Amino acid sequence: GGDLSDIMHIAIGSVTGIVYLASLLFGATAFGKPFRVYSLATAAVFIVSSVLMGLDGPKVGKNLPTPWIGVSERIMIGVVLLWMVVLAIAILGGERKEEVILK
Repeated sequence: GGDLSDIMHIAIGSVTGIVYLASLLFGATAFGKPFRVYSLATAAVFIVSSVLMGLDGPKVGKNLPTPWIGVSERIMIGVVLLWMVVLAIAILGGERKEEVILK
């Protein structure tokens, strides 16, 4: 069992994960095939990391050792943050192309 803080942490983390995954999947259609492949690969790594974290979840509740849960969490967050950087670069590159076309 956990207290309200633990329950809210899990709930907010789950909602955030769903929003991240939706962003990855919707964003996959944004900038052509290379970005789509990158987005889907990122989503796959995100899902695998999430599953690994979920498998360790019951151990946390029982206060058992979970030495790899932090690694899984950081991989999950890291791939999404890197995807956001690549998305921002793609957006900025698209704006520059539009400026050249408009001039």
